[in-house]
Amino acid sequence: MLPPEISTMHGRFDATTRAIRTRELMDGFGWELFGHPPYCPDLAPSDIHLFPHMKTWRRSAPTMTRNCMQASVHGVEVSSGNIL
Repeated sequence: MLPPEISTMHGRFDATTRAIRTRELMDGFGWELFGHPPYCPDLAPSDIHLFPHMKTWRRSAPTMTRNCMQASVHGVEVSSGNIL
């Protein structure tokens, strides 16, 4: 059995009931809800365009240890100036 200070929500609650109950719990804990934009490049960077270039570069590079590979990738990031 759970202690009374732990609350669980299960069963058939509609979205409005769950939202109200969640807000009540947050208020009870003194938690503050922070809003955020639906998309923010700083929070979800989209660097997909870099992967093909990294794959091509990696295929042409000789086989190396993990540490050497990490150092060489870091060198590419620094030298390109626009990756990181």
